[in-house]
Amino acid sequence: MKFLDLYLILFFSLFVSCVTKPANKKRTDPIYNKSDFKISDSTIDSSGKLNEGNTPLLSASIFGNGPVVHSQIMARANVNERSKDGTTPLIYASMYGHTAIVKMLLEAKADINAKNEDHKTALIWSSFNGYTDIVQILIEQKANVNFQDKLGATALMYASSNGYLDIVKILIQAKANLNSVDHFGGTALTEATSEGHFEIANLLQAAGAK
Repeated sequence: MKFLDLYLILFFSLFVSCVTKPANKKRTDPIYNKSDFKISDSTIDSSGKLNEGNTPLLSASIFGNGPVVHSQIMARANVNERSKDGTTPLIYASMYGHTAIVKMLLEAKADINAKNEDHKTALIWSSFNGYTDIVQILIEQKANVNFQDKLGATALMYASSNGYLDIVKILIQAKANLNSVDHFGGTALTEATSEGHFEIANLLQAAGAK
């Protein structure tokens, strides 16, 4: 690993303990609050990994450092490596909205349907957080739109619950299952309605949701 890359990762690691998943003010449903992501106590050890289990590629994907991601790919880093909770670089980049890095990783043949230990994919996380461009890219690259996480929730359920109309439209166009049911009996329609997203609810009903 180049000295510059290591320097950048060391610099970023100073801030990791206070970094959390991007804020989502619309995320009020108690069911879907259980999936909050947090990084803490992260420092680089002698092997170049963070104590959280994150390598330079994983860390750069979290922080959106494109040059480091590029150099790691050129150095033949494993683009499907995982953190301790099973999160891949592509999932991190999608979670934090780093569109350019998502494109780089997909071009490097990252597994588009990889799931972390909560069974969340890159598409689920980008739908959860409202990153429309990333959702579109992942779907264009044939991401599975119907994966369910450990709560039984799909990308469409999260987008509907959090009020992301454009993402809901994209997922409907991509033939997402409108009537998937999570482990609590919820559907995309019930989530949109309970959160007061009536335009989304009407759109779902018009598309055939029940």
